[in-house]
Amino acid sequence: MTALGGIPAFGVDTSVDGARIVMRLRGEIDAYTAPRLEEAVARLGDVAGRHLVVDLGGVGFVDSTGLSVLVTSLRGVSNAGGVVSLREVSRQLTKLFEITGITRLFPLE
Repeated sequence: MTALGGIPAFGVDTSVDGARIVMRLRGEIDAYTAPRLEEAVARLGDVAGRHLVVDLGGVGFVDSTGLSVLVTSLRGVSNAGGVVSLREVSRQLTKLFEITGITRLFPLE
């Protein structure tokens, strides 16, 4: 599914396997789509003792607003007693996450 202009539409698919929650993101995380990510994380509910794996394999771009919402939302999961890790992070996003310190907050799988 694509948005206008052929840009991949943002989407979140969530699956649960016991204490492990996998959230697969696709598209761009930017000022326009960041609130949808924030809502998806909020819908997880009680995350105490759960492991949230954020799969970024389908994400091609993250702007500063998206980065802020990603960190804030995932920190909220950590602060609520959950564990967060990131997987399928592209080389471009890995570099961004290293520069901004996100890799110190959330481990990469």
